[in-house]
Amino acid sequence: MAGFEVSVDQGLARLVLNKARGNAIDEPLLLDLQAELHRLGRDPTVHGLLLASGHAKLFSPGLDLVALTDYDAPMLLRFLTLFDEVVALLHGFPRPVVAALSGSALAGGCVFAMCADVRIMAKGDARIGLNESKVGVALPYGVTRLLCAVVPPQQLTRMALMGVNYSADEALAAGLVDQAVPAAEVLPACETLLRELLQREPAALSLTKSWLRAPVLESMRAAGAEHRRQFAECWFSPGTQARLRSIIASLRK
Repeated sequence: MAGFEVSVDQGLARLVLNKARGNAIDEPLLLDLQAELHRLGRDPTVHGLLLASGHAKLFSPGLDLVALTDYDAPMLLRFLTLFDEVVALLHGFPRPVVAALSGSALAGGCVFAMCADVRIMAKGDARIGLNESKVGVALPYGVTRLLCAVVPPQQLTRMALMGVNYSADEALAAGLVDQAVPAAEVLPACETLLRELLQREPAALSLTKSWLRAPVLESMRAAGAEHRRQFAECWFSPGTQARLRSIIASLRK
């Protein structure tokens, strides 16, 4: 797999991101995630999914800007379509999903975390948030629909327009995560919660979750070619490209 490991034990699937550069999201990672989420979602022995990271300090920093720097418009549109599909697959996964945020989840990493049913985050230096506005990048349309469903309305401006990154305690107070615990307790807390959920009737949980997710998934999947074209137009604007070049130069040092 291009950047993650999967194991299944007594109904609990663990998907651990372990890609280089702190799980930066690129096309190979998305393609493999797309295939694996389809496979796990169809596996009748899987009754819960733990999404975690093999990097102690990072869940994911978001899109792999270095990989995207040479994309032309058609390549970017293809990438956006794939990203939208993976986000919808993860948010609509037919079993309970818990995200273990032992490290920072920023931009696209925050989006992946928001797809989970429950987020448990490490206290300390870890941060979570959507910093796209600071980079000069728009949020994809589907992400805005997910954001509106996950966080309280009073946090939308802070997250989407101001690009605020939250500590675990701040994220808990804002309703962005469900628990804030010491780093060593993140994975045990996630597994305990999932094991509790595994005691429920799987079919009943899946049906209830599908109904809860239906309105958001419908609006997310309504993101079409025009929304992606508008995003790409913003991405290739002079101001955004200048900001991206500066960031990529710093990443390559």
